[in-house]
Amino acid sequence: MRIETMLQEGIEDGFNELKKVQVGTESYKTTVDGLTKLVDRAIELEKLEADVQNKVDDREAETELRLKQMNEEKRDRFVKNGLTAASVFGGIGLTVWGALKSWKFEEVGTVTSGPGREFMKKLFHTR
Repeated sequence: MRIETMLQEGIEDGFNELKKVQVGTESYKTTVDGLTKLVDRAIELEKLEADVQNKVDDREAETELRLKQMNEEKRDRFVKNGLTAASVFGGIGLTVWGALKSWKFEEVGTVTSGPGREFMKKLFHTR
C-alpha cells in the first residue's frame, strides 16, 4: 500500500473518530492534534510530488528547446555555407564568363575595353 493511501485512510479514520468524541475533552484535543499533523504531512507530500513533476516538465521543455536550437543552428550553418560557396563559385564563374566574352569581343588579341581589362585583372591576379 502506498504511503499516500495510508495517510488518506488515517485522516479519514481520524475524522470519523473525531465525530464520536465529545468536544472540549482531552481526547478530542489529542485527536485534533494528530489529525493536524497528518494533514500537514499530506500537504507536504503533495508539494513534493508537484515539485518533482515540475522538475520533470522543466527538464523536458529544456531538452525540447535545445533540440530546436540545434536544428536551427544546423540549418543556419547549411545556409551560410551554401551562400559562401555560391558567392565564391559565382564570382569565379562571372570572371571566367566575362574574360571569355572579352576575348570573343576583342578578336584582335588585345583587350582595349575597360570592362574587358577588369575581367582580365580578376582572372589573372596574383597575390
